[in-house]
Amino acid sequence: MGCSKNVGAVCDPSLMDTPSLLLALAALLVGVALGFLLARQSAATRTARAEAERDAAVKRAADVTADREQLAHQFRSLSADALEKQTKQADRAAGTAPDPDIRGTAATPAAAGGGGKPAHRPGSGTQAAGGGGPGLR
Repeated sequence: MGCSKNVGAVCDPSLMDTPSLLLALAALLVGVALGFLLARQSAATRTARAEAERDAAVKRAADVTADREQLAHQFRSLSADALEKQTKQADRAAGTAPDPDIRGTAATPAAAGGGGKPAHRPGSGTQAAGGGGPGLR
C-alpha cells in the first residue's frame, strides 16, 4: 500500500526505521516494567496494611474476651456478696441462726442472741418461743 498525499508525514517510511521502532519498543518495555514494580509495591503495602488491621482486630477481640471474662467474674462475686447480705438480713429479721448444715458453722441460738432457746429446725417439731410459729418472736 502506498501513502497518499492526504495522510501526510505520518506515513513517511523514513520515520519508521529500525532504530526508531527499537527505541519505541524499549520505552514500552521500560514503562511496563515500571508499572509492574509500582503495582507490586502497592500490593505489598496493601497486604502489610491488611495484616496490621487483622492483627489489631485479633488483639481487640482478645481484649473484649478478657474484659467479658473479668466482668462475669465480678458479677459472680457481687452476686454472691449480695446473696450473703440478703441471707444475713433475712436471718436477722426472722431471728434465726444460720443452719450449720448449710453454712458449715456451728452457731447456736444463744450465740446469735436468742437467749439459749432452741431455734426451729424443719422436722424437729419444736418452735421458738413466742408461739407465733417457727422463728417468729
